[in-house]
Formats: sequence, structure tokens, C-alpha cells
Amino acid sequence: MVLDATISEEHEEGADVTENPVESGEAVSDHVQPRAARVVLEGVVSCTPFESQAAVSPEEPDRDFRAWADLRETLLQSERVRLITPLRVYDDMVLAEMSLSRGGEQAIRPTLTFRHVRVVRSAVVEVAPGAVRNRGRQPTLPAGSSDTALANAEVAAESGRR
Repeated sequence: MVLDATISEEHEEGADVTENPVESGEAVSDHVQPRAARVVLEGVVSCTPFESQAAVSPEEPDRDFRAWADLRETLLQSERVRLITPLRVYDDMVLAEMSLSRGGEQAIRPTLTFRHVRVVRSAVVEVAPGAVRNRGRQPTLPAGSSDTALANAEVAAESGRR
């Protein structure tokens, strides 16, 4: 779908940084998680497209209603789409929210919020027999401590409570 005009667009990208202390020598990237990109577009779709769109879709009396129905279907089906803006091309975007304003004219002004979906592939791997061993509950140590007696006492106390 092509909007006749884009009134505004908002691009948002960022990262979540851990609130926990970072150990000396740790890679900082382990403590920063990128957030999904978010794009909000406010546009116009009319029954009489602007001159640049007229060659693609001439005047259609119900073009605005069909555009809204198509957008609604995209939202309800959770389809991944390619979003092309003047600043960037986004693949794997999902229409997450939409709202509509409409005046007396034969046009709609949709506000569309797109979110990026990270697509991953899983793989099944074979592990040699005996390569993985269940060691049960392991003792935990306070930060900076190397005293295993304290941790073993904690595990023993926990076992006694069961």
C-alpha cells in the first residue's frame, strides 16, 4: 500500500542497558540489548490521489475505505511487511497499532505504528552420549567471594528445610 502523502514520520531505535554492575573485563555488549525499531507514520489516503499517484491509481470513490480495510487486515493477520521511508528501508516490520482521523473530505488520515520483529532460526543439534551431565543444584557464592564452605553450608541448609 502506498500513502498519498506522509504528514509526519517518527523513527525510534535504542537499547536497554542493564541495571546490574558490569564485571571488570566483561564485554559491554553482553549488558546491552538492542530494542526493536519503531516507526510511526501519519499519512493521507484519498479517493482522488495526488498527481504523482494518479497514474498508479486513478480516482476511485471508495479508495479510502479499501485502504483502511487493507491496513486493518494487515494488523489482524500480523503480517510482516517491508516499510519504505525516505530515511530507511525496514524489513520484517509488523503493524502494531493504528488509528484513523477523518474530516469532511473524502480521505482518511491513518496513524500507523510499526515495530520490527527479530526473525530467528532454530537448529537441532546432536550431542554425543555422556557429553552433558546433570549436576543438580550448584552452590552460589556471594559476589567477590571464593569461600566454597559458605556456599556448601547454604546448600546443606536448604536441603534440610525440604
